[in-house]
Amino acid sequence: MKKRLVTLAIALSLVAAACGGGDDSGGGTGTSAPAEQPVRGGTFVIGVTPSLPDIGLNPAVNTQGGLQAVAGLLYNGLVEINDKADPVPELATRWEIREEGKVYEFFLADGVKWHDGKPFTAADVKFSFEVLLRNHSRTQTSVGPALEQPCTTGSAPPDCPSITAAEAGGGTQAKVTFRFKNPYAPLLRQLTHNEAPIIPKHLWDGKPAPTTATPLPEGQNPVGTGPFKFVSRTPNELVYERNPEYFRRDLPYFDRVVHKVTTTGRQELESGTIDWLGTVPGVDLTPLRSNANVKVDTGTLAPGGAANCLLTIVLNLFKEEEAPAAVRAGTAAAHPMLGDLRVRQAIAASLNRPTYLRDVQQEDGSRLATGPIHGGIAWAFAPNPLPAYNVGEADRLLTAAGWTRSGGSGTRTYTGPDAGQPGKPAANQKFEIDYSGFAGTQIDLGNKMKQDLAAVGMDLTVNTVTAAQMNTLYSGRNYDTMAFSNCQQTDPEIGVRRLYHSASITGAPFTNGAGYRNQVVDNAFDQAAQKVFQADRTPLYAQAAGQIAKDIPYLYLIENVSNRAFSAKCQGLKTFTSHFAETGYCKR
Repeated sequence: MKKRLVTLAIALSLVAAACGGGDDSGGGTGTSAPAEQPVRGGTFVIGVTPSLPDIGLNPAVNTQGGLQAVAGLLYNGLVEINDKADPVPELATRWEIREEGKVYEFFLADGVKWHDGKPFTAADVKFSFEVLLRNHSRTQTSVGPALEQPCTTGSAPPDCPSITAAEAGGGTQAKVTFRFKNPYAPLLRQLTHNEAPIIPKHLWDGKPAPTTATPLPEGQNPVGTGPFKFVSRTPNELVYERNPEYFRRDLPYFDRVVHKVTTTGRQELESGTIDWLGTVPGVDLTPLRSNANVKVDTGTLAPGGAANCLLTIVLNLFKEEEAPAAVRAGTAAAHPMLGDLRVRQAIAASLNRPTYLRDVQQEDGSRLATGPIHGGIAWAFAPNPLPAYNVGEADRLLTAAGWTRSGGSGTRTYTGPDAGQPGKPAANQKFEIDYSGFAGTQIDLGNKMKQDLAAVGMDLTVNTVTAAQMNTLYSGRNYDTMAFSNCQQTDPEIGVRRLYHSASITGAPFTNGAGYRNQVVDNAFDQAAQKVFQADRTPLYAQAAGQIAKDIPYLYLIENVSNRAFSAKCQGLKTFTSHFAETGYCKR
């Protein structure tokens, strides 16, 4: 045992040494120095499809990918990741890990200013986490439960006694300290501007704390420490300007960044109207790759927190509008259709998933998902595919569950002997469920599912929703199914736990919307987060994945890749992060 503890201490000190150093004075993170002198000035135009996010630009309270992709340039985290997903300094210049991984101390950069000129402080960091641990689906459901003492709740932001702030003074550097109940391995990768953006405490002094519903004080523009500052917004254009007091010396190079709504992205990129297209449909890949004036970059790390994303369908296991607290406590009524495992198995067997790569993803390089953890997190992945496409098996399962078809065709109705009992359908109730998704790929997926389910007598109504409407669906739990791009980041603790752990049934956007509760899965995630050695965590995630595959609370369908294209005149772009324009420049 003593040898194990010594080895653990050495491992943690090596992590701290490797990640705590570095130069925060230029060049950015994760990008090699440009081969030639960067060009200063100019405007970088970003094509956005299908629209700008309809919610305030505060990524601390919402993890919707479109929001984070456009807001990322305004903010910083304590830590950033490089192109290998390794943590490197950002607002924290260095850190120390003590007590075998239970205590993390972050030492903050000096002289950092908010966009409104106010000084950045340790109190800003503490406040930010008190907001994040209430609103941010990934940070809330992973870091929060691991802290030594739970955060208090209420109408104000929760106070988190396990996160303490000490301001600079007497020759000492400002620092923020996190204390955990047990060794907590994933923290460093959870502190980026996507996972934990730092927001200014003074903006909310004397005002209600930010929430998903009210992300900014009324009439207030977003304020960050990031490389660019907010200037203006119209329905089709979002304008930022260079932050002249950015704490990374000499950055950024662009004078302005413009997010512009585009309906003809490829054509605008080829004509030079826009410089960057963050999402490229599969149908456009071949012509763009053959265009010498355009570069195409593909990867599983992408802007907007879109790392290792699974296109997933949430299945509400409980009666619509049951309160999250009742679902979490196990006192809510089951969903009359989706609460039955046989029905969920039948839905999975009804979907001709191989055709989705062609008809939904347009052969964009994505692949079929074969487990609830993305294959891009190779050390945590275990193959646990959904039931194979088999219409005959789907028909058998539905019939066994009491759903029959008159004359063998048409929508199924319930004829089970338990009709009308609690948690069961009414006699002769039709099998009709709804589906909600964002415009674009998610609606294409819904329409494809509608066709597949109709073949076995299940009727699916497809609804297009905005980000704000999706938030309401989660908080009110008034849905049957909905699409979700489950971006898992670089560790299952960040983006997987929030879907499957029972403590994540909060009603917050993009958390455990299924209402899934399984003690085996809870225990596996809890134990894995406490294991500092990666090899010790792998079998625990395999155990969780195996149980999830048996229970099917979600349909994990497609492992997405990110295809982004940009002008060949532009260099230095960090394509794997929402800070992609921080170090970029263009030779016109």
